[in-house]
Amino acid sequence: MNLASLLVKSGACRADRPAIAIGTETVVTYGALAARVARIAAGLRRIHGLQTGDRVAIAMKNCPASIETLFALWHGGLAPVPI
Repeated sequence: MNLASLLVKSGACRADRPAIAIGTETVVTYGALAARVARIAAGLRRIHGLQTGDRVAIAMKNCPASIETLFALWHGGLAPVPI
């Protein structure tokens, strides 16, 4: 099992639970995060023609969007390269 499949499983089993929070405020639930990650991954592969194993450079601050991006890359079978 990898992190992407763990998120898919958590999205199904714990859909309403907080996945990302800032302090006590929930940013996104596991169900919403899993769905969004799947859409981003599909878009990356379809629009940019990325294939399993391709490396993708990412330069982002530590924020909820960076978590979505990492999970989307893993979900799509891509290799994130933080720069």
